[in-house]
Amino acid sequence: IANNKDAPLLRLADIAILLETPPELIAGSTRMGAGTAQKIALNMLSTLAAIHLGHVHDGYMVNLMADNIKLRDRAARIVAAISGRDRDDAARLLENSGGNVKTAILLAAGAAGADAAQ
Repeated sequence: IANNKDAPLLRLADIAILLETPPELIAGSTRMGAGTAQKIALNMLSTLAAIHLGHVHDGYMVNLMADNIKLRDRAARIVAAISGRDRDDAARLLENSGGNVKTAILLAAGAAGADAAQ
């Protein structure tokens, strides 16, 4: 990924991505426009990779381990939304799955146990 069409990197890369950005408002401060453009591009690429790898279902990130309070709450909301179960049931399913969202969703769908769901 480069912001300058003459960058040697673009000729050397197997897959070259040129992000043409206007000159910086403050000369030499590439963190503004060019840096932001690269950050957005990398975020898009990592999101597309996550989707391609099956880490996303119906717009929800399902490839997460609920191993702290914040993630347990988020995971319970995701399991509830996808499975149609209430929040308490979703939390119980997550507990039975060791915090694995994908496994909890499969348990909600009728998998015989966490081992079978994995």
